[in-house]
Amino acid sequence: MMILHLRALTQSVCLKGLKWMLCLLMSIAIGLSIGCSADIDIKELSDKNLVIRVINIDKQDLDVKQTARLTAELEYSGNDEELQYNWDVDEGKIYNNGQYATYVAPEKAGIYVIEFEVSNGVIMAADAISVKVGDPNATKETDAKPETTPETKASNNSEPNKSEQSVE
Repeated sequence: MMILHLRALTQSVCLKGLKWMLCLLMSIAIGLSIGCSADIDIKELSDKNLVIRVINIDKQDLDVKQTARLTAELEYSGNDEELQYNWDVDEGKIYNNGQYATYVAPEKAGIYVIEFEVSNGVIMAADAISVKVGDPNATKETDAKPETTPETKASNNSEPNKSEQSVE
């Protein structure tokens, strides 16, 4: 009885091993077929044209915490749904990460660079613009200096000098 049980167990293990081997071979075959079609997709995607024509900002000079609308004008020969967009800035915030976005200026004045990247997963295009952020509360220095006049001797030419008067 023990021998029959061992034989049944051995056959079961062999069948499980065979099933495992078949599953492994099927997985490899499926992976290879997916990999081949992915190469075709990569070729198709790399043949497409992707160019950033211009990045627009509705306000080039901003005050701190002020918002501006960003727009990227693209030229793409493929399906726009394939594209992935990314806006980036060191200071401030970007909302609505797509072809259109909103920039919120930081709390400190300065000149900041806003970067934009677009990709279809194979090819990528990038561009950047700068924005000036000023502080409306800062005092503005002027180049005008207060007028000063050097001290001058007051002379009245209408009255003759005492030394010039003749005595009669």
